Amino acid sequence: MKFAAVIAVAAGLVAFPAMAGPAGHGLTFTEEVAKKNLQKRTVKIAAASSCAAPAAVELAKRDDVATAKAKEGVVRVVFHSVDAAAAQEGAVRAAVSDICRAA
Repeated sequence: MKFAAVIAVAAGLVAFPAMAGPAGHGLTFTEEVAKKNLQKRTVKIAAASSCAAPAAVELAKRDDVATAKAKEGVVRVVFHSVDAAAAQEGAVRAAVSDICRAA
């Protein structure tokens, strides 16, 4: 009985790397999850080039916004959480529209 248990444990240890997947697989999976999470937290808003930068500066002041950057007529807003992004997307789009109208 002990012999069978020892054989089973040894076989499990030998087979474990094969069951775990290819080397680096865990890191790649983690990077993919992080990229998908970032995409879910990001809102991209098209704006005129002249008002994109001021809009990004204003949006960066919000408590629920992690970063806000403007590049080539697009304001990219990254929220702290996915929930905040979902709840505040409309408000952020309206804020950019208001800022561009005022500019």
